Amino acid sequence: MSNISQYLPEYLREIREFKEICSTEDIEIERLNNKIDEIINEVKVQTAKGFGLVRYEKIFNIINTSSDIEERRFKIKSKLVNQLPFNINWLRNKLKNLVGAGNYRIDIDSKNYKVTIQISHIFPDIAEVLIDEFRNEFPANLLIVINLFQTETAQLYIGSTVHVGDIQKIAEVS
Repeated sequence: MSNISQYLPEYLREIREFKEICSTEDIEIERLNNKIDEIINEVKVQTAKGFGLVRYEKIFNIINTSSDIEERRFKIKSKLVNQLPFNINWLRNKLKNLVGAGNYRIDIDSKNYKVTIQISHIFPDIAEVLIDEFRNEFPANLLIVINLFQTETAQLYIGSTVHVGDIQKIAEVS
């Protein structure tokens, strides 16, 4: 807690009225400092919890369908690291920022124009979010396969394989 009385001359610090004024001002300064800290935390996607997430979602036209803060942060970070054109360094950077280093593996089959992405230790709805993002970012001739898995004591497959081509066919039908 700040002590505004330290800025007063010595002879004024012991006067009762100034002590009261300073103690009241100290409380207000503490409230302001707390609000400043809250605003700084809301500006950073990694620490935002409330109005900061709402603001980013509005900027990027993200429709909030979840109450999970981590999922909302993921969608925002996904938009922030969206840089075209597609290349392997771009993909590694995007996955590193979205799911963290060591939480993904990329296998490229250039002969068959196929990219397989394996992601571990994340929430299960990530495949849909990634497919939505990658649909607009990857070249149309690439087949994208995303596998979700979680490792604990043994590797356990908990997700599904999603092909961008299949989703595009479904979108054309509807």
